[in-house]
Amino acid sequence: MINQSTNIYKLLKELTEDVGSYYIKSKELSSYEGPNGHIIYSHYKRQNCNLTDTLLQQHLQKEITLAISVKNSNILLFDYRGNMGYAFGALIYRLVDKDRFSIYIIEYSTDRLKLYIKPKNNIKMESFREELEEALESKLTKEWRVYPVKSNLNLGNLMELPREFIESPWSF
Repeated sequence: MINQSTNIYKLLKELTEDVGSYYIKSKELSSYEGPNGHIIYSHYKRQNCNLTDTLLQQHLQKEITLAISVKNSNILLFDYRGNMGYAFGALIYRLVDKDRFSIYIIEYSTDRLKLYIKPKNNIKMESFREELEEALESKLTKEWRVYPVKSNLNLGNLMELPREFIESPWSF
């Protein structure tokens, strides 16, 4: 669980430590050829190098916007859009072992909850993901997406880096 005194910079460093590339958001649309020859348009431009401390500072100061791919990272990003956000968050907090995983809330409102789960040790996220999704589906109507999206690992798996984390309203 995160409290207000947690250093956001330290958490961003932890989140991006294994990332070999990153994306910078720009005002212009760029295009590239995706799978099956489809043209894909995006505001994000890929940079094939490691994130630097300077870039993270610029992101935190809102000079630039950075994103990372969750495809190759050991992160699960949950994006809930529905009227039971509080129940969804509470269920996640009950199902996830806080000794083995860290949960970070990025966005929280009455109809939206965005959080990510990162293992504290080397844990296979695929089997954990399947168990967690199965448990969630047995309790709630499916009103969420989990990233990385399994069906297409090359598209739609960017996570814009947060500039703040929200303290959890749940404590179990």
